[in-house]
Order: sequence, then C-alpha cells, then structure tokens
Amino acid sequence: MIWKPVKPLTCVSILLLMLAHPVPASASSTPAPVEVEKDDHDSGGEEETGASEPEIVRATSSFAPLPEGKYQPWRLVRALQLVQDGIATGKPGGLGLYRILLSKTSDWLLVQNKAVWQHERNLDAAAIYLLIGGNPEVGETAYARSKLSYPQKLPLEAAIAYAKREFTKARELMAAIDHKVLPPSASAQFALAKSMIVSSSNLEMANQYLNEARRLAPGTLIEEASLRRALRISGETKSLDDFQALSNTYFSRFRNSHYFSDYLKNYVFALVRMPDEDEMLSEFQSLIDEFDEEQQIAITTYAARKAVISGQTQLAQWASNWAIGNLNDQSKLHTRMRLYAVASGIIDTGSIEASMEMFGTIEKSELDERHQKLFDAVASLSDRIVSQPMGIEHLKQVLRKEQQTFPEDEPIMPESINDLTEFLNSNETVRRSQKLFLDMGTLVPEKTQ
Repeated sequence: MIWKPVKPLTCVSILLLMLAHPVPASASSTPAPVEVEKDDHDSGGEEETGASEPEIVRATSSFAPLPEGKYQPWRLVRALQLVQDGIATGKPGGLGLYRILLSKTSDWLLVQNKAVWQHERNLDAAAIYLLIGGNPEVGETAYARSKLSYPQKLPLEAAIAYAKREFTKARELMAAIDHKVLPPSASAQFALAKSMIVSSSNLEMANQYLNEARRLAPGTLIEEASLRRALRISGETKSLDDFQALSNTYFSRFRNSHYFSDYLKNYVFALVRMPDEDEMLSEFQSLIDEFDEEQQIAITTYAARKAVISGQTQLAQWASNWAIGNLNDQSKLHTRMRLYAVASGIIDTGSIEASMEMFGTIEKSELDERHQKLFDAVASLSDRIVSQPMGIEHLKQVLRKEQQTFPEDEPIMPESINDLTEFLNSNETVRRSQKLFLDMGTLVPEKTQ
C-alpha cells in the first residue's frame, strides 16, 4: 500500500486554521472522483449483524489516491494523531490543546458533505477519531451518509460500538476485522482497541495485541499507552521479567509523558503483586533513584499507601519510613506516612514496639475523617495487643470486626507528576481501607505463624 505522508507543519497549520476560523456550513473541499460500490448494506442502520461472517471481512484496503483538501477527515485525524504524539513526549500544553482540538474536529467532521464519506480512507479516519475519544455522533453521521460497501464500513461500525461502550457488540465486530490490512494510521489504533476489549477475559490475547500496537506505531501515544497497559497485565500475571522490561522501556522512552502518573499507578499496581518481595523492594529502590526529590516523595508516598493496602510489609515499611525521613515533619502528609508505617508494622513481631512508640506521636486531630477511622482501628488493635497478647487467628478475627468502620474509596489519579504531588498533599484518603484490614494478617512474618 502506498502511504502518502503528511508533513508535521502541514498538520499543525490545519489545526491552527480550525481554531482560528468558524465551522462553515460545508467544510469539505471537492474530493477526487470516487467510484462508489453499492450493495445491500447501504442503509447505514446498525441492525445488520453480519460482522461475524467471513465473507464480509475486508481483505485489503483501498489503493485509491487520497482525496485533496485541507479539511478532509483523513487529514484532520492525522493532524490530531500528531498532537497525541506530543502528549506522549511531554510537550507543554499538549493535553489541553488536544482536548480542545478533539472537540473542534467534531464540529468540522459533522458538517462534511456526503461526497467526503464515499472514500474508504475518510471512513477509516472517522473510526480512528472515535477510538481516540471522539464524539460518537461523528461516526454515526458518516456511517449513515456513506454508500460504500459494508466491509468498507465495518471498521467504523466497530468503532461506533466501542465509543458508545457497547463492548460486546464491539468485540464481535472487531473479531471480523483484520487490523493488519487497515491503513498504517489505523492499524495500530485498532490493535490497541482490541486489547482493551479482550483484556477482561483473555490477558494473553490482550498482551499480544498490545505488542502488535507497539510494533506498528513506535514512538507514538499508541506505543506509550500500550506499554502502560502491558505493565498492568504483568502485575495480573505476576511476571517479574515482563514487569522489569516494560517498566524500564517506558521510563527510558516516555518519562515526560503527560500520562506519567498513570504509568506510576500501573507500576505500583504491578509491583505489589510480584511474588518475590525482596526483588520487588530492590526494583522500587532502583526506580526512585532516577527521579528528583519532589518526584521521589510523590512516588514513594503513593507506593507506601498501596503497599499497606496490599499487605506488602517490606515495601510498606521501607516506603513510609523513607517518606518520613524526607518530608517536613509538620506536614499532614508526614502524619499520614507515620500512620501507614504503624499500620504496616504493628503486627510485625520485630517492629511492634517501635510502631506503638511512633503511634504515640500521631495527633488524631491532624488527620482527615477517613484517616481518623484508620487511627481508631490501629488504636483499638494496639490496646488489645498490650492488654492481651493474641495469636494470629485471634488477630484476624479482630481485624475483620474493625473493617466495618472503613469506607471503600478509589480516588482518580492525576495526569502529571506535579498534579500527583498536589494530589498527595491535598487529598487525604486511604484506598480500599476494608481490604487493608482483611489482608493485614499477611503482614505477619512467616516465623510467627
């Protein structure tokens, strides 16, 4: 297939024109003549469900010349993908600009005339637009106006279902699409979407699609997103080799990404699920050495919280104590880290005494409501330990009773390392407190069992 590249300057010029000018009644330039194929699937309705039938699968993409015109859909979406890649590399203001342009592109695509949608590459562009978060109405409008054959319209129909979160339908439709025959600008995007759709039922297949997406679109936001998602899968499969390779690759290529905090979230998610706790702690210690002090504090405090929740005693104690030694001892975050250190160490026979001594330095009034409930539970537990030594089974029973006082909470992660630092300083919360106290028994060293 001959792929006609678009120079970055041309793409940026198009987007600047979009921002500077109102949307006309008809935004399209006259396209090159297109031969229209007609078949029984011209209506554009969604009632046709033949996507699972092999005979409708597109075997190859069109070799027709790309239609000319500044506001052709394929050109507008290609320009959006360029802005996406700036997000992956951390271009200042890239994420905000992208959100504005995503909405502006919707306005321009909705006023395209019918002739524009008689070209396969423009329909594929509409599909890409939906897969990257665009307005589903654009896809429905393009689908209804196009008179191309159903195999040519199938990727767009699948993208419409995906954008509308009709994932069962999207899965069936995408199963009939060989994304490898789609244009280069669409192939990797469909591989990424397929991985998202199958991840809940088939992690191995999801990983295969992510690897394909990375190979098809190196250096783009697609590769960046694929690495983040593959990293999370490495935690679900407890694959230390994959975890180390993926985290190192992401860090070396995309450490300035606007979605770095999501990488951090997935990194810690996978980290606390690795089977070797010593290796896990060593891995984390190596990672934080790569950051500046502000970033180290943000990452370590977040990891401390997740490790406490997951019952990873070594990481929880190391991270919380590191944070305690590097934070302003008058800050609320410092108080919370001391509480985490106590929560992770109070039933470790080697640190009970030190944990209870630290607990005595924490002022309950300095904690928010959720952490005050955690404080009360730890206080209750410490009183029981002092008044009547308990075996592990009795301890677990106590913790199950205490869990009722803790609301489950799952805050939304910020979008940059600076936002993450602000998040950790201004939003006092303990994630899934109930799970903490269900899992606390796992914090007890093997020698005490």
